Amino acid sequence: MTERTAARERTLQAARQALPVLDAKRLPDVGLSENEVRLRVEAGLDNRVAADSSRSLWHILRGNLFTLFNAIVGGCFILLLALGQWQDSLFGLAVIANVLIGVVQEYHAKRTLDKLTFLHAPHARVLREGRVAEIAVADVVLDDVLVLRAGDQVSADATILQADALEIDQSLLTGEADPVALTVQGDVLSGSAVVAGYGRARVVRVGADSFANQLTREAKQFSLVNSELRNGLNRIIRWVSWALVPLTALVVNGQMKALGGWTQAIETGTWRQGVVSATASTISMIPQGLVLITSVTFALAAVKLARSQVLVQELPAVEGLARVDVVCLDKTGTLTEGAIVFDAVLEIQVSSVPRWRQVFGWFGADVSANATARALTVEFDDAGGATTPDRSAL
Repeated sequence: MTERTAARERTLQAARQALPVLDAKRLPDVGLSENEVRLRVEAGLDNRVAADSSRSLWHILRGNLFTLFNAIVGGCFILLLALGQWQDSLFGLAVIANVLIGVVQEYHAKRTLDKLTFLHAPHARVLREGRVAEIAVADVVLDDVLVLRAGDQVSADATILQADALEIDQSLLTGEADPVALTVQGDVLSGSAVVAGYGRARVVRVGADSFANQLTREAKQFSLVNSELRNGLNRIIRWVSWALVPLTALVVNGQMKALGGWTQAIETGTWRQGVVSATASTISMIPQGLVLITSVTFALAAVKLARSQVLVQELPAVEGLARVDVVCLDKTGTLTEGAIVFDAVLEIQVSSVPRWRQVFGWFGADVSANATARALTVEFDDAGGATTPDRSAL
C-alpha cells in the first residue's frame, strides 16, 4: 500500500467513525435520509472517482521528446537553424516525425483509457426516505440501499439485505459465466449484473475503494514496455554518442585547418562553413533512418491493430505481440456473450390449455425475469393484454 493510499484510507476511516450510527432494522425498508446522505457527501464518502489515467500529456511529451537520439539530432538541427542554414537542416524532420508519431499514438491511447470503466450503468436505483429513486452512479453514498432488479448493474460494493431468487452475473470481474445465487448477508461487487430476481443491498465500499474502480485503476496504469528493438537502438546510439565526442572535435579542427587555421576562419567568417561541414559529418554517424523506419513500422502496426479494436498504449508493444506463439481464449461470458435467444415453438399436439401464449408473455414481461424468461418476449410480448404485478416495489 502506497503512502497516498494509506493516508486516504485513514481519512475515510475517520470520516466513517464521525458519522451517526444507523438503525440497522430501519435501513432495509426506509434507506438513508436526506441529512444522512448530505453528511456522507460532505465527508467524501460518495461514489465519485477521478477520471484520469496514469500519464498526463506532459509525461507523454517528455517521454518521447527527451531522448538521447533527439538530443544529438535535435542539437545539430537547432545549431544549423541558428547559423541560417535551413536547407542543410532538413534532417531534423526525422526528429519531428519520430516525436509526433509517438505522442499522437500514446495520447490517443490515454484518451481511450480515460474512458475505460467497468461501470456502464448511467443511473443507480436507491432507497431513500422510504422511496425508490434513480440517481447518478456518482451520487451513491456509503450505506445507501441499492434496489436491484433484473438487468441492473451493481454500482458499488454492497452486502445483501433482502433477496428473492437473486442471481448475479460476475463474468466481467471474475470470468465466471455462470450466474451466482445470492442470499441475505452475501456480498455483491460493483460491476456485477443482476440476471434474475430482485433484492436490496447496503453499500459498504464506494468510489476508488470499490472493486470495479480498483480494476479500472489497475487497467489504466502505465508500464514501460521492454522492447528489444528499442533497447538495441538506444544501445547503438549510446555507443555512437561516446565516439562522437572525440570524432567531432577532430572533424571540427580538421575543417578549420582546411580553411587556413582557426584565426583566419574566425576573422573571415568562413568558420560557419566549417561548422556546417562538421555537423554534416557528425549527423551522418547517427542511424536516423533506422530510428524513423522503426517508429513508422510500429505506428502502422498500431493502426492496423486499432482497426481490430485493439488498444496499443505504447508503440513498441506491437513487438511483444509479434513474439506471441499461442493465444489462449477464455470461456463464454468474458470474450463472448452468453445470451439466450428464442428460436421457435414446436407443438407436439394441439394444446387444450387456453391462453398459454399469454402465460409465456407474462413470464417475459416480469421485471424480475431471468434470461430464459426474457427471451420469450420476442415471440410472446403481444400475446395478451394482462400484465404481471411489479414485485420490485415490494
